[in-house]
Parts: sequence; C-alpha cells; structure tokens
Amino acid sequence: MKKLLLIICFVFLLVPSVVVAENVTTTTPNTSAKVQAKNRINTDEPVRGDIRQKTETKREEVQVKLSASRRERIRSFSGKMVTRIEALIERLGNLIARMEARIVKINEGESDINTTQAASDIAEAKVLLASASTSLTDMSAAMDSVLESDDPKNAFIEVRTILKDIKADLKEIHRLLVHSIGELKGLRVGDTNEE
Repeated sequence: MKKLLLIICFVFLLVPSVVVAENVTTTTPNTSAKVQAKNRINTDEPVRGDIRQKTETKREEVQVKLSASRRERIRSFSGKMVTRIEALIERLGNLIARMEARIVKINEGESDINTTQAASDIAEAKVLLASASTSLTDMSAAMDSVLESDDPKNAFIEVRTILKDIKADLKEIHRLLVHSIGELKGLRVGDTNEE
C-alpha cells in the first residue's frame, strides 16, 4: 500500500512537469507566430485597401439607391400636393362663377341689395386666383429643379416661399368670398363690432 501511494504521488509530481514542459514548448513557436502575423499584416495592406475600396463602393451604391427612392417619394408627394391645390383652385373658380351669376340675377331683378362691394370682392378674388394658379405652375417647375439639384435643401427654399404665397392667396380668396356671400345675403360677416 505504501508503494502504491508512493507511485501515485510520484505520478502526480511528474504529470504537472510534463504539462508545463508542453506549454513552454508551445509558447515559443507562438511568439514566432505573432511575429509572422505582424509581417503578414504589413503585406496585407494592399488587400485591406481593396476591401475598403469595395465597401466604399457598396456604400455609395446604396446611397445612390436611397437618393433615388427619396427623390421618387418627394416627386410623388409634390405631385399629390399640386393635384390637391389644383382641385382647390378649380372649386374656388366654380364658386366665383356661381357668385357672379348670382350677382347678375340680383341686378336683373328689382332687388334692394347693393352688389357693388360683393362684385369688387369677387373681382379681386379672381385676380388672386389667377395669381395662385400661376404660382402653382411656377412651384411645379421649381420642384423639378429641386429634385435635379445637387443641393436640394437650399433649392427647396424657393419652393417653400412659393407655397407660402399660394397659401396666403387662397386664404385671402376665401376671406373675400365669405364676405361677398354675406353681403349678397344681407348678413354681416366678421363685422360684429357695429351695433
């Protein structure tokens, strides 16, 4: 039994030394592998440059695709916006025509309604409507130039100002028509201060 115990202790003492010897022998080539890896990195610089160039090319292609899809979305949105504004201009034009016909009927009849102010408001609304229609055409042309521009953010400023002008014209037309309708019916729209 003592012999067995002695053999087991002897084996345990030898095994760690063998393992340590193996680690020592593997670390020596490992350091040379590090040196070889560094040398390989220096020789791989052209390969890395090619990889960087390929990734930059792919990134540019993706950017071009995104830019094309963004331009298409902007073109679609602006087309819908122009269509809506055109429809509004057409509706306002129809309303002006109906109001003019109404003024003619009132003037033909023996009515005591004074239509001079309403007629002048409607004439002013017609001028503003023509201006809004012209501005809308200008905005469509400017929007096309924005989409083709290299710097669309700065080019969009012109479109934005035209759109604000159109909006202001349409609001003024609406206000004039509301007052005209009120005058034709004998109502006072917006003048609640007089008593």
